[in-house]
Formats: sequence, C-alpha cells, structure tokens
Amino acid sequence: NFQLTQKDEIGAAFWSFKDLLVRWESVLLMFKNAIDDVSQGKGKNGLQMQYTLSKKDVLGTLLDKTSETLLEYNENLEAKLWRDTGLSEFNERVRGELTPEEITYQLLEFLAHYLGFKAGIAYLPCDIDEYKIAATYAFNTRKHVNNRVKVGEGLIGQALYEKKSLSFEDIPPGYMNFTSGLGDAEPDKILAIPLIFQENVVGAIELAKVGDLTDVESEFIAFLMETVSFILTISQSRQSKARSLT
Repeated sequence: NFQLTQKDEIGAAFWSFKDLLVRWESVLLMFKNAIDDVSQGKGKNGLQMQYTLSKKDVLGTLLDKTSETLLEYNENLEAKLWRDTGLSEFNERVRGELTPEEITYQLLEFLAHYLGFKAGIAYLPCDIDEYKIAATYAFNTRKHVNNRVKVGEGLIGQALYEKKSLSFEDIPPGYMNFTSGLGDAEPDKILAIPLIFQENVVGAIELAKVGDLTDVESEFIAFLMETVSFILTISQSRQSKARSLT
C-alpha cells in the first residue's frame, strides 16, 4: 500500500495542493454568495468577505483585489439603479402635453424630493436676453427683487451669460430663503443652471442646497437637464404654434 505522509516531498506537495483546493472552494463559495447578494440588491454588506490569509499569500492578494472589484461593481450597479429610477420617476411626471410652466414646476418638485434641494426657482424666456420666473418651490419671495432677470444680472444671470452651471457659496443674505420646519432658513449653496438645447437657452433654474452633492448626483443632474431642455423645447414649440393659429 502506498501512503502519503507530510514527511516526504511528494506528501508535502500533495497536502499543500489539497489544502489549496479546499481554500479555493471556500473562496469560490464566497464569490458566489457575494454575486447573489449583488443581484438581490443587498448592497455592500453582502460583499464584506472575511478570509484569514497572510499578506504574502498570493491567494490572499487575489482575493483582496477581487473583493475590491466586486465592491466597485456593486457601487456602480447601485448608482445606475438610482439614476434609472430617478429618470423613470421624472418621465412619469412630465408625460402628456404639459406647458413650459408645468414642466419646470415638476422639475423643481422632483429635485426637492429626489435629491433633497430645499427650494427652487425656474425661469423661462420672456424677451431678448430677459427671463421671468415661471415656477417656484418652497421659496420665500425675495425683497426688493422683481420677477424678471436679465442675462448677466445676479447669480442666475451670470449662469445664463456663461451658458454653464455655476455653484455659489458666498450668498447674499436673504437671497434665497426657504421655509423649513423651524421657520425661515438660508441655504449654504446655490446652484444656477441654464437649460440649453442645441446651444439655445430655453430656461434656467436656481436651486437652494444644504450640504454637498456627490459625483453621482452631479452627473445625474447634468443628464437630467439635457432631458428637460429637450422636453421644454418641444413644449415651447407647441405653445408658439398654438398661438400662431389663434
């Protein structure tokens, strides 16, 4: 009878190989469970793998890298699900033949509910280089300010002039107060965003924010603004056509 012991080289190699197979089986089982957790939307908690290995262990290094890859994959999957859900919800809000004013109000309300903005103002074109307030959300009327803004005038006017989104933290007192459960409050950041379709400015929004936006949220807003600009263009064109027929 041929017996292997750990005392000779062949025996040591055999047991080392057998131990490696057992460990790989354990690793593959953890990977399977992690992937199942991702598919079921359990998030990062399902990917926190525990495996006691030496830092010099090749298997341990590979496991660490694979675990990091799975965590990154899960984060990307969660971000995509969050974006897709938001776009679906907004599209439901603007179905049908809404007016530009109705579209901008739905936009402000959606941004407040989905991204936590405290207040918002939407502007639509009313004259050459001039825009008027078309919709507001949780906004207390500014003192000594009318309902129109010219390009280059104030925070939103500057964004319209530069045709790009701007973020302001040095906010004039009382510029954009909003109502909270504790009464009137002031934001610590204002976002001024022009709505542009094919280089034509079709509107703009100002948003009051407390706290910072994540990269995922910023990317989502940028994509959403492109969608809104397109929808607004169609609505404005339909409105102009209707007026020409009356």
